[in-house]
Amino acid sequence: MDIANAELEQSKRSKEAAEQELKGYEVELAMNEASIKTLEARNAAIQYEVSMVGSDLEILKVFIGLCFISGVFSSD
Repeated sequence: MDIANAELEQSKRSKEAAEQELKGYEVELAMNEASIKTLEARNAAIQYEVSMVGSDLEILKVFIGLCFISGVFSSD
């Protein structure tokens, strides 16, 4: 009977350890998911900024072209 009780206690400890390990993995997973969402938001913001810079560059190209055409700048 003592052997069976000892085995039962060992099984309970093993179960508790496995449950704690699982909780640790769940916390790690939640943290990783939050990091992914943060990186996705940062990526979207950077893409927006790149798009704005591209638009500004196109506007500048048109402006410079108009300045050359109107003679404000000379090509000399």
